Amino acid sequence: MQKGFMSLTINSIKANKHIFYFLAFLSLSVWFFLPIKYLIHFTSDDSYFYLKTAWNFSKGMGSTFDGINLTNGYHPLWFLVLSAYYSILNLFGNLSPELILKFTFLITAFINLISIYLIYSILKKIDFVKPTTSIFIFYLLIIPFTLFYLIGLETQIFLVIYLSLIFLLYKDEENNKRSDLLVGILCGLLFLSRIDFGLLLSASFIIRDLIRTKFRRNFLSLIIFLSFVLIYLIINKIYFGTFSSISSYYKFSFDVKSNLKFLPLPFSNPIDFSMLFIFIVSGIIYWSFKSKVIDRKSEIIKVFELSYIVSLLFLLIQIFLNRQGLREWYYSFPIFIAFTLLVTVIDRKNILDLFVFLSTLMFVVYFTIFRMNYYNHDSAYEFSKKVNALVKEDETIFQIDYSGLISFFSDRKIVNGDGLINSYDYYELLKQGRLFNYLDELNPEYFIFYTFDKSQKNVRYEFISFHRYLFEFEKDRIVLKYLLVYGGILRKKYGYFYLVKYKK
Repeated sequence: MQKGFMSLTINSIKANKHIFYFLAFLSLSVWFFLPIKYLIHFTSDDSYFYLKTAWNFSKGMGSTFDGINLTNGYHPLWFLVLSAYYSILNLFGNLSPELILKFTFLITAFINLISIYLIYSILKKIDFVKPTTSIFIFYLLIIPFTLFYLIGLETQIFLVIYLSLIFLLYKDEENNKRSDLLVGILCGLLFLSRIDFGLLLSASFIIRDLIRTKFRRNFLSLIIFLSFVLIYLIINKIYFGTFSSISSYYKFSFDVKSNLKFLPLPFSNPIDFSMLFIFIVSGIIYWSFKSKVIDRKSEIIKVFELSYIVSLLFLLIQIFLNRQGLREWYYSFPIFIAFTLLVTVIDRKNILDLFVFLSTLMFVVYFTIFRMNYYNHDSAYEFSKKVNALVKEDETIFQIDYSGLISFFSDRKIVNGDGLINSYDYYELLKQGRLFNYLDELNPEYFIFYTFDKSQKNVRYEFISFHRYLFEFEKDRIVLKYLLVYGGILRKKYGYFYLVKYKK
């Protein structure tokens, strides 16, 4: 009887392994079979800032988005990983932008598999009542909201570094010198994977560990971490003329009243509002019931609680001090932490079956109805292909907004006009009100912009960044006017892309 039970258990483990291997292979290969029009629905325009700059870097052009201006408008770890990855891909010839994107999905899926393994290893240390069901629900929730929410950004590598850090911190309770060294390195990598958030999280972890040991140990971790920060600042100053990322200059603002206009509301921004709502409500539920759930002495639970508090601080900083407000991918990691805490609560409640149903439904709807009906990039992709046909390789385009995707897929030299992926010198010019002086010197052949105003006699575009700049073009300078469909299943609006001759 016992022998039969053991045999059944072994066969069950083998079957589970085979299922895991099949799902792993599927997650790595499926992206090569899905149409590009579906894949771009999983990206943001800012995703292509990474992709295009890393692609240029891998081809020996330096850290540049447009092939003209040096930039550090990115979080460096993901940029360096992509650059190294693309350098290997370049050995196989000149790949198309579409194939580069598919290979980017491949490496992201690989990173996500590591995260899934780490999540399983970490959650096994938590005393779940029904671990299999609870972890299954957790995966169903985080795959749409974190692992495959927006591809090409730093979210997935930030998460895998965070999970590696948690795994290391609580795998070896003795906390010897070797683990202190690795903790310091991982904290440094977490900082490099997302400068602002990584700094908050890493500092909170190190300070917490120092307090736990009454400041007698873990100073090696602090020294290693500070070395990463110092090296980052020095390299930035030497190569880019500024200590911080250029994008931080555009985003940081003490004009709180103006910043609050981007706070997501149910009707103006239903998707972002829903994610903020999920984050807050999950936290409220956890803290309301935590006395009745898993052992409060669990160090892993305590570090997840700390991560939630740091995530809340991060979101509040963006709400009050970010000129562009909360970007949609800023929610991905906070929601991961919120779901982690939420699952520890529902595991002890008689609502697991309900959550299996709801999370499965959410998973299916996300990958079908929601992402299939996400129109933001369809028009931009088609427009980029027409730009490729109309503009020569040696010609320069100036584009204020939406330049990431169009630059990547058109494979043309497009200067980013809002400055987020441009140089520090360009930032100074914008502040001084000298944009048109810059354009006289740049002398671009073309200008790209979009508008939702269909009543104009002449083609006009207004850009406000420190100063107000108005662009007007006669209709005879329009090279291409292309219909823009923007939004998703919850909202949709129409406008036009314009490619105009900048020179008369």
